[in-house]
Amino acid sequence: MVIVNVTRGTTIARHISIAASFWARAQGLIGRADLPAGHALVLHPCNGVHALFLTFPLDVIYLDRDDRVLQVFCLRPWRVGPAVWRSRTVIELPTDTVARTGTVVGDLIAWREPGDAGARDAVSYHLLRIRRGT
Repeated sequence: MVIVNVTRGTTIARHISIAASFWARAQGLIGRADLPAGHALVLHPCNGVHALFLTFPLDVIYLDRDDRVLQVFCLRPWRVGPAVWRSRTVIELPTDTVARTGTVVGDLIAWREPGDAGARDAVSYHLLRIRRGT
């Protein structure tokens, strides 16, 4: 499973964890020593994040319901990020991932199987089911 920036043609993450329950989103990355390169935590539904109790910075991408980037920024440890009211999904990534992939506001993000240039995969299906409440 990979997260790709369709607009830029870059791979954002190859190893994805999903936090879809209230407790999983609240826990987030707390207790981890780091977030390795190529990994991501996807929080859904979500419109705000924090780095309380973390010892490492994060790149954060806020997505709307169409998986378009609404905001990107670096969140330092022990800080609270902004609430982005139109956001439905947040992706937490290792620092410098946003710069490396060239991700900017307005880019389209997609969830794909490695080597799949088309249809969305199980992560996308899982998020769709959460959005619909099924």
